[in-house]
Amino acid sequence: MDSQLPDEYDSIHRALEPFWGMDPVELVKIQAEHQTRMDTYTILKNETHDTHLYSTSFSDPENWEQKNLLRGLEGILKLLDPVEPALRSFRATFSPHFEPSLLSDYHIKNSFIDAASAGKYVNTSNLPEAQNFGFASACAPGSPGRSLDQPINSSFHSLPRTRRTFIYNHRSSMDPCENPYLFDHHTLHVTKLDTVTAHPTLAPQFSFSSTPLYLDIPLPSFFGWVADDTIEDPLEWESKKNERLRWRGNN
Repeated sequence: MDSQLPDEYDSIHRALEPFWGMDPVELVKIQAEHQTRMDTYTILKNETHDTHLYSTSFSDPENWEQKNLLRGLEGILKLLDPVEPALRSFRATFSPHFEPSLLSDYHIKNSFIDAASAGKYVNTSNLPEAQNFGFASACAPGSPGRSLDQPINSSFHSLPRTRRTFIYNHRSSMDPCENPYLFDHHTLHVTKLDTVTAHPTLAPQFSFSSTPLYLDIPLPSFFGWVADDTIEDPLEWESKKNERLRWRGNN
């Protein structure tokens, strides 16, 4: 039985692997185009300036402060500060939202992964056209999440569960393509069932969260972190008779 939790280094590898199949010149071009995507901001370091906010692209530029669309920026710059002298020139685009936004297309994403495995680059002019199956676009044909080439939308309802089960593979249990029950039971999917479409190619965008369905690259961040609760006269471990644990929620 595979009961291990996902390893963070494996997650980093999976998030970056498709980009190794893209010509760096093409990647730089796509990144420059992507930094004008609505509700993103871009940081930059060059030969004359340390890492700083380079540009913003907000759909509501007059109210970006009220919407806190630069959330997390201070934490990102603080995280990079200790290694600033070792960093080469770079440019990176971030989404300010809590949820990922770049839904992948299975065939497009795997074209890049296959090229990366072979040590080659994809000819982006020959990419297959993105399929409009909603969330199912990101799933492999024949998988539980895409058993039929039909869109996953608000008319989709997973079969009710009639018996209790246990988690055999932790990663598969969190992957809607393997566990379609998540499509109409998880808020991330329910709220976008009729509006989400697959992104036509790769785009390097860092986000606070991601899932196996998305191209967003999850980033380490202090955003949302809170210090431990201060408890006066805490009980010694041996005196804690209740064996249950309480999940605090903000860590």
